[in-house]
Amino acid sequence: MRYAVRSLIRTPSFTLVAILTLAVGIATTTTIFAIVDELAFKPWRGTHNEHVYRTSLHIPDYETISREPPAGVSAVAAFEVLSSQLLQTPGRAERVTGWRVAGGYASVFGIRAARTLDQ
Repeated sequence: MRYAVRSLIRTPSFTLVAILTLAVGIATTTTIFAIVDELAFKPWRGTHNEHVYRTSLHIPDYETISREPPAGVSAVAAFEVLSSQLLQTPGRAERVTGWRVAGGYASVFGIRAARTLDQ
């Protein structure tokens, strides 16, 4: 152990590079794990219910499940991500993505619409 410490003290540039490499590696691993943890292992945002699940269904399957939900299913929601469009306002323009949602979306996620189409 003493020999290792003496060797590191004798070569400060190597020691600095080794410490910086370890620091960057640990920081990168921690950041990637935090991102994966947020995206994959946490419940969906906007809901306080840990029992909200996401799956991919075709329209006939969604209609069947929403008419006659299986035992234990209290609500069913559906959404479709629309293509990105260019929104232009005076002085600026930005790309926005819209969602088309089914009627049960708000009850599943416990949210209220800020504005509806008929306003």
